[in-house]
Amino acid sequence: MKTFLLFLFVVSAVFGKANDTLTRAQVYNFSIGDSFDYKYSALGFIGTPHTLYSESFKRQVIIDLYYSANSDTLFVVEKITDAYNGTYNQTVIISNLQDYEIYYANEFACMDTTYTTDSISQYNGRRVNESVCSGGLEAIYEVNRMVEGLGIVRKYKSYGNPLDGFFSSTMELMYYSKGTETWGTLQPVEIKDIRVQNNVVSLFPNPFSNQLTFSVADNEQTTVLLYNFLGKQVLQQTFTNSTTINTAHLADGIYFYELRNNNGALKTGKVVKQ
Repeated sequence: MKTFLLFLFVVSAVFGKANDTLTRAQVYNFSIGDSFDYKYSALGFIGTPHTLYSESFKRQVIIDLYYSANSDTLFVVEKITDAYNGTYNQTVIISNLQDYEIYYANEFACMDTTYTTDSISQYNGRRVNESVCSGGLEAIYEVNRMVEGLGIVRKYKSYGNPLDGFFSSTMELMYYSKGTETWGTLQPVEIKDIRVQNNVVSLFPNPFSNQLTFSVADNEQTTVLLYNFLGKQVLQQTFTNSTTINTAHLADGIYFYELRNNNGALKTGKVVKQ
């Protein structure tokens, strides 16, 4: 009887954890206007007392959202402001929204936990997934924390050895606002080396049929990526100044595009083939 009860306890614990684990849809449950401030820091020890340290801040604001036709893929358009790259837009593609958001690394031993934080001290009581992984030749230790509706809020990694030194890097959410809800302290996101994307970007025609032309008003190498409504990449092409793409093979429907150069995303948007 004791063995049977122990078996039930183990099974309940395993399946209970799976049911409590947040899905990707829950972790990345964003809304237009959500704003997040992050601190990025790096620390290194090379001998003694040689210590290296750097710190910077970044603000991400959700300016648009698109879902694929089967609601399994989310396109998140973010306005980024950081100290070294200025202000620019980027598109993040989050697929497999119904899957559990669990960090996994082949060569590491990972432990996943799910909990609800103290409603006063952290994330306003939102549910948290956290993965702690360790292993590898470089004594790697990683922590990845995901919070319901906030995405990834903490990434910590340390590695090294006595011969080459020890290093660590951290990305941590310091402040967020979602509608009328706020948490944390607004960070001083100051642009130190301004490289704001002032490039003039155009595309035509829209709607398109057998051809689609993209042009950028500079001589920098640019890459265009095109995704169908299911979130699958169907085209990628690199060009300078302008390019005309043969789209005769594409099915009619809605497509999402992203134009990128070495500094990040120049423009994202939606086009229609008919």
